[in-house]
Amino acid sequence: MTLLPLPPAPSPDWAYFLDFDGTLVELAASPDAIEVPQSLVDLLSRLSRRTAGALALVSGRAINALDLHLATLNLPAAGQHGLEYRLDSTKIQQVAVDQAAFAGVRQAFGTLADGDPRLLLEDKGMSVGLHYRHAPEREAEILALARQLEQAADSKLTLLAGKALAEFRPVGTDKGTAIARFCAAPPFAGRTPVFIGDDRTDEDGFRVINQARGLSIRVGDAADSAARYQLPDVPAVHRWLGQAVTAEP
Repeated sequence: MTLLPLPPAPSPDWAYFLDFDGTLVELAASPDAIEVPQSLVDLLSRLSRRTAGALALVSGRAINALDLHLATLNLPAAGQHGLEYRLDSTKIQQVAVDQAAFAGVRQAFGTLADGDPRLLLEDKGMSVGLHYRHAPEREAEILALARQLEQAADSKLTLLAGKALAEFRPVGTDKGTAIARFCAAPPFAGRTPVFIGDDRTDEDGFRVINQARGLSIRVGDAADSAARYQLPDVPAVHRWLGQAVTAEP
């Protein structure tokens, strides 16, 4: 495992942007099978108050899916890699998406999933992915198909290769653009930005954070990552964030 320095002690005068799966919660066999402990809900609630609301989720999940697990918090959030966002506790806004561009992806991934119960098609409306955690031996085949689909999409879609996941989203929006949007608005503006993520889908966010001279933190293996700091696992993320709740500003 590539080793990066541990991040410095957190401060409540920073702005926090947090990936969800693999960062705040452990990965599970399927997106619906995750477990969200009450201690995490309490931690995020306390950290949001301690930072005057400068805490946002930045996830590949849809915001409504995040709310199913954290509904009592109603946090600012960017969902589907920035294709939808909630800057405050009210309206979810969406980026315009050409649905016709997904037709080939939905058909090809759907055919694979129908033929192998170990594969899971996840259609979030504005992005479409295929999970293959239970069929790792099919990774090369699935990624080869995904690259063909990306070429056929004529620069309208981009492929995100995550942990046992091939996912497509429209070109031009990612976790980095989502974080930049938050950083330009209160209560995030003017604070040192921090982004914590765990896989390749978070690299755009790390690069934006680095440009802003913030703290980019990779969870787990940091090989070939743009992140400048590292935490070993999900419990370590909880412990590190917990320090911000009691730290002096």
